[in-house]
Amino acid sequence: MWIWKAIDKFTRKVVDCEVGDRSAETLTPMIERLKKRKVAFYHTDGYQGYNAVIDEAKLYQGKDETVQIERSNARLRHYFARFKRRTCVVSKKIERVIQAVQIFASLPLIRTC
Repeated sequence: MWIWKAIDKFTRKVVDCEVGDRSAETLTPMIERLKKRKVAFYHTDGYQGYNAVIDEAKLYQGKDETVQIERSNARLRHYFARFKRRTCVVSKKIERVIQAVQIFASLPLIRTC
């Protein structure tokens, strides 16, 4: 199971997510919703699936601009045990995963120094 997340670079909040496999078919509905928000630019890692869904003129691929999403992923794994290794805890229902991500997205940003 894969969780696609979109984070606003300025507010650092999760603005959308999609749960499924790591395919363009799973990513497409989220990108269509983001187009309605008039997203100007997408910063992603080097995964080639983005090229099939996102307009090349709006896509920047590189790990140097994905720090916020990686930090969000780390916090998500930290706060919700169901996102840890499968041998420990697992969530078998997609609805529960979506609910957990929605709860996570509504939490205030926790900063540590």
